[in-house]
Amino acid sequence: MVEGPFSEVESLLSAGRIPEAVRALKSSSVSAPAWEAFLWLGRIEENRGRTKEAEAAFLKALAAGPRASAPEIEFARFLERQGRHEAALTRLLAALARDKTSCEIPLALGRLYAKMGRLDEARKSLRQAAQAGAASPLSTVASSLACVLQARGHLKAGRFKAASLALRKAGARTPMEAAAAEMEFARLLEDRDLLQESRARLTRARKLGGPSNEIQCALSRVYAKMGRMAAAKASWRRGARSGQGSATPLGQARLPVLQVRSLIKAGRFPAAAKALRGISGPALEEILHEWPEIFSGLLCGGDYRAAFRFAEAMLKKSVRMSYSNVFLWPWWRKVSSRNSPRKMAFCAKELELVRKASAGGGFQGWFAYCRGVLLHSLGRNAEAMAAYEVVKSLRPARYSILHHPFVMNRLLARDFKGTIAACRARLALVPDYWWFQCRLAEALMGWGDIPGGLKEFELAEAAKDPHARQSIITWHGEALLWAGEYRRALSKFDEAVALGAEVWVHCWRGAAHLKLGELKKALPDLDQAIKRDPQDLEAYLWRGEAYRLMGRPARALRDLDRAIALDPKFVWGHFNRALARHAMGDTKAVAEDFAKIPEEVIAAIRGSRKTGTPGPREMRRVLEAGLERAKGIRRPETYLNSIWMGRP
Repeated sequence: MVEGPFSEVESLLSAGRIPEAVRALKSSSVSAPAWEAFLWLGRIEENRGRTKEAEAAFLKALAAGPRASAPEIEFARFLERQGRHEAALTRLLAALARDKTSCEIPLALGRLYAKMGRLDEARKSLRQAAQAGAASPLSTVASSLACVLQARGHLKAGRFKAASLALRKAGARTPMEAAAAEMEFARLLEDRDLLQESRARLTRARKLGGPSNEIQCALSRVYAKMGRMAAAKASWRRGARSGQGSATPLGQARLPVLQVRSLIKAGRFPAAAKALRGISGPALEEILHEWPEIFSGLLCGGDYRAAFRFAEAMLKKSVRMSYSNVFLWPWWRKVSSRNSPRKMAFCAKELELVRKASAGGGFQGWFAYCRGVLLHSLGRNAEAMAAYEVVKSLRPARYSILHHPFVMNRLLARDFKGTIAACRARLALVPDYWWFQCRLAEALMGWGDIPGGLKEFELAEAAKDPHARQSIITWHGEALLWAGEYRRALSKFDEAVALGAEVWVHCWRGAAHLKLGELKKALPDLDQAIKRDPQDLEAYLWRGEAYRLMGRPARALRDLDRAIALDPKFVWGHFNRALARHAMGDTKAVAEDFAKIPEEVIAAIRGSRKTGTPGPREMRRVLEAGLERAKGIRRPETYLNSIWMGRP
């Protein structure tokens, strides 16, 4: 509880009595510093949902109290809550530069760094907080948080016993703190889909006397992910009876959402479709940002009409989505989007299923979209474009998502001018449709305008939807990898992870660590990327490259062989495998890989004047030079070669 002139304001605001809190603030401000009054005004405006007004109030607090740390810390926390982690970090670092004896500032920095995934810096800040406030209760908080971070590192590496000991150390003072540590461990286990172990930890926390409502709500989430819906609902009811907390009616309605996510992740698509029928009302908002993933699961289960009905319901709510790359190849859960004999066989079979399913009438635009994607994959481009004409006849703004694969086909063909025109045409209809803006950025970079492309990514980041920002920031980070700005790229990936991003971000964050020479830091991210998608050939490639640079060519070969098996024409796979084989002295195998690299790529590295087959030493020089010139480009799509080779 706040003491002093603003105690009444704090009490009223906590109770949700905002008009009365405003009146109390006016009377309290007379006898208090101006910056403190502005801080409370900012808190009130944020509580009202008026973020612009709140930010203005916090900035006035900063101006009124330039020497005080509290306005900087409070404004940083506000920025953090808005997902603006880099801006929050800048504020806290500025505050720390002015007050190096503070305990609260490094504590706030430690929490923020941890949220951004920058664990080494988090630990350093927490140690600083513990030392600065040795006689303060905040020192205990900092020490506990440091133990929690240590536990997260152990858990990520699979060292469960060490993680358990670290968390017990964090909560060793009282049974309640021990219960809190067990709950933290349970959450970490849940994040890794270790659901039985998570349930056991929550049960232990309950026995230690932890907050019943929070434990029961956490148990309900775990049970829902396990598919035990009766137990999930029972736990939620027990949580609701024991206290307010997070046990709300809307929260209970979200339990089927957790079940659907878990079933799709496990590949149980028909069961997911059945569970989806139990989702209605406000709970639909919970899946709005990730509906393409669920659409993909329904499509993979062969339930086309259920998938299309679901998509139509989602499009009524929003024509923009976060994981929209799903629509480039919606069957990714069944077969990789990479060209392979397996994919060709799948496309031929799926095309016939689509034809039969469409015979019943209805959803002709959606069926045309599916036919177009499959036909293009089979190389039947004239038929694919005929299907696209059906898609183009649909309402342009609402169904822009169905244009994704056809815009992408232009980009894959290195038709940068056509891609730029197509993206700008879409953006004229839906100006804040970030996917087209990011593809426009890629096309500009391929056209040779790298600064212009990066500028488009910056503009796209203005998206208000935090889920969209996850994807945009991740994509922007990848583009910075291509441009060789590795430290900036790493910062973007950390920010995306802090916002909750999962798709591709760990692969590329591992790549950023690798390009910065931080090979050991690269491996955990690359491991996580492969766990999420065992067919992610770029993650195998980067991990293989990391092992090769660590002097472990035999281990590298396992990943590089896997990457090339997924796509036999994967150029960067042959670059890296040739170098791994060179390190093992297998010059014949080096020449075999070298021969599979397109001549235009070799010529761009060697220079047009050099001809003939190079010897082993020259091959190694060319391979190493190629990886260096390509910077952070390792994607298999050849249109990206134009960024480092120039336009054809």
